[in-house]
Amino acid sequence: MPSTLETLPQEILIDDIFPLLTLRDLLSTFQVNKFLAQLGRDEVFWRRRLREDFNYSSASNARSSGFKFLYSRLNKPMTFVWGESGEGRLGRPISKRRGRSMGSSQYWPIQLDIPGCRVVELACGGWSFSALDSDGQIHVWGQLESGYGLTRDGFSHNTKQASRPLRLGLPTRIKAISCGRNFTTALDHQGKIWCFNSWGRPFVFHANAFDQSNPDNAIIQVECGWTFSAVLNASGNVFVWNPLEGPVGTAVTEREAAFDNLQEDDANDVNGNEIDGIIQCHSWELQGVEPLKLPELPRLPNLTDGEVTQPRLVKVAAGDQFIIGLTDAGHVVKLDLTDINTPDATTSLGLLFQRRARGWEYLPLFSETNEVRELEEFKTPQGPAPPSQLKISHVSAHFLTFAAYSTGENSIVLMGQNDVSAESKPTIIPALQNRGVISIVLGDYQFGALLENGALLTWGQAASTGLGDPYAISPGQPGGFRTEEEKRRSLTLFQSIPDIPNPTEVRFDHELARPRKRFVFSAAAAGWHMGALVVDLEEGEPEPKAKEVPKSDNDEPDTAAPIHRTGPPGMFPPFLFRGAPMLFQGPNPMQGIQPPRSQSAD
Repeated sequence: MPSTLETLPQEILIDDIFPLLTLRDLLSTFQVNKFLAQLGRDEVFWRRRLREDFNYSSASNARSSGFKFLYSRLNKPMTFVWGESGEGRLGRPISKRRGRSMGSSQYWPIQLDIPGCRVVELACGGWSFSALDSDGQIHVWGQLESGYGLTRDGFSHNTKQASRPLRLGLPTRIKAISCGRNFTTALDHQGKIWCFNSWGRPFVFHANAFDQSNPDNAIIQVECGWTFSAVLNASGNVFVWNPLEGPVGTAVTEREAAFDNLQEDDANDVNGNEIDGIIQCHSWELQGVEPLKLPELPRLPNLTDGEVTQPRLVKVAAGDQFIIGLTDAGHVVKLDLTDINTPDATTSLGLLFQRRARGWEYLPLFSETNEVRELEEFKTPQGPAPPSQLKISHVSAHFLTFAAYSTGENSIVLMGQNDVSAESKPTIIPALQNRGVISIVLGDYQFGALLENGALLTWGQAASTGLGDPYAISPGQPGGFRTEEEKRRSLTLFQSIPDIPNPTEVRFDHELARPRKRFVFSAAAAGWHMGALVVDLEEGEPEPKAKEVPKSDNDEPDTAAPIHRTGPPGMFPPFLFRGAPMLFQGPNPMQGIQPPRSQSAD
């Protein structure tokens, strides 16, 4: 009997034959009969096509379905940004100000046009954004470091501002990006690690630990904390380094000094000047320096009834001097990296690890079903339904906060702080439980939850949550003033806008003449700003809103100076500068207040 497509093993069709077909031929094949139509709904296949055709990876979130839908829409993704606008970090002028209370923040999402590319991943630094497109190119805007750069400076200066999106002129395609406070780390398609202490002079970190001749060394994740970079390899080992201090920082400083001492003609080639929207990157290689290997996992309890195997790390999330790990069995662990910012951190931390004076700490209240079910929020009649079987599948971290969460219709989100210990109870935000959360993004004081249905919920600092124009929102509603009186008074005097204790959905049609259904497939946050990647759910071109000229005589210019808020007790957060005490409020506050830290810029 001759073979037909139906008689071939499905694996051969999906893995070997379908990838050879053009998209048009593929769609025609799926219409032949019910058998092929069923194969055309295979999530693994469309996830692979997204990676191959659009350079899209779901590694930054916990999406497990909907890949075919996303593939059909990813030809025209839109980039939206909002929050603090200083340092050019939003990449375009912000909306007209009304009253002093709006300061220099953009209170609702505005679309950022990046011509000629399809952005598939977004990452935020302390004062910047980085966007990865479907061709593996990186686009940046804002400033990598706070401060002032001269117009004549190139992007070898990390304070040089990109007031609009610029593409980095790199010789390779990038696969994944992650941003720290003032640096970026990227993984290319060859498995090499790229480090950006400036946008003009990136370097490839060649280390024995990253030797690709050994499959166990293959890098599966790059992750940036507040001041350090981390990579996770296929064998579950984690390596960290501070790009600005210690052995790596010293080597970079020496190379930068050599570049800066070049004669003028040669110096122009390494300054990272911008030409026609492209930063002319001068890349170099760092060799002879090794990152710090983190210790092995401790003995961990069995979380399932199956065969007991030694768990390994499959994901990490990094904050300010701490790192969260997640094992393939769902264990959540934390490692204290205090001292990572000191010049001898590699030596001092290495000795602590060797003596077992410091190591991974298991967090049972973030990992075990029975422990989570016993939390007070899950036992109250009005509270969310407790998990019947919990397996944490993703972790996120930034600054002093982290989140551990499961996926699916009954997803559970557990939040904690940098001083978490084995006895610490997670914070439970009822509105996030059993909602189909696939990603938690964290800024300094604003937070977001991306749902499987394409909705983005935000909470925290009002100016950075993107809920809308506070003058167009009814007083007392999320994103609005407390009262009509405060709203009127705010036109001449500063009035604080209440922070958002409960996650609230963000709209992405503020600039349109009428409401429009849209779907968020990725989000990012850091500092005092956020961003999202969005696709349309409606056909046809949207109608933009007519330009309006505000009638108030008290309008502020777009360049209004930032207003630094140090409001009264009860504000969320109580102080809007980094290093201040951090208090999570609302009906389910996080445990404790962070001790004051040294003040720094946002």
